[in-house]
Amino acid sequence: MGQRKEDLKKMSDKVLSVGAVHSLINSFMLFHDGMTLSHLGRYSRAYTLVQLSIEEAGKALMLEELAFFKKNQHAFTKIENETFDEKLDKVDRLFFKHETKTEGSMKFMIAMIKNMFLDGEREEEEIKRLKNDMDSKELNNMKNSSLYVDLSNSSFKIPYDAVSEKEFSKLQALGHSILHHAKKYVFRSDEIISEMGVNPELLRKLDPYSESRRLNHSVDLNKYHSKAAIDW
Repeated sequence: MGQRKEDLKKMSDKVLSVGAVHSLINSFMLFHDGMTLSHLGRYSRAYTLVQLSIEEAGKALMLEELAFFKKNQHAFTKIENETFDEKLDKVDRLFFKHETKTEGSMKFMIAMIKNMFLDGEREEEEIKRLKNDMDSKELNNMKNSSLYVDLSNSSFKIPYDAVSEKEFSKLQALGHSILHHAKKYVFRSDEIISEMGVNPELLRKLDPYSESRRLNHSVDLNKYHSKAAIDW
């Protein structure tokens, strides 16, 4: 735990931004995998992957925010009433915790809503709706339910029946919105992205549905929903 904090502290703002870019690319890839499984009707597993994508996006946003603090710590004693060391402590505590990474994504989306210049009542409604949709504990519990056979009220909870298409679609829409806004924030430095050897235009065009679209065009999905030829 302490070593991770020391590693983060030693990193330059550029290296932290590189970590943010890698984390967000990974977030897109997790979302891709979730969408691919959803085309096969595997909504429980797809839900897990999209939720992991939201968590990984939260990690990317934390690292980019830490990079901003690192770059500007000498110009400003405090940014948003936090010092760099206070921000570092927070990132160190949250970096590998599932629920708090989701909360990192939620905090970012709340900032996006506040930047929309809505009237007070509408802004309050949007933030309330977001907090309800992004209850980190509930999302984490649902993710666990979609992975493991569990016990509840003297009966088994089956993971492959845990998530409906409607529940998946709701999370998918949320994940898409987070990725859409996060890439504008994390992929904004063409200099850093070019130094990584990545084409900035390719990242800007990164589409969370691209792989599932390719699957949909190349595979006859109907055969996955027909009766299996072999009884296992």
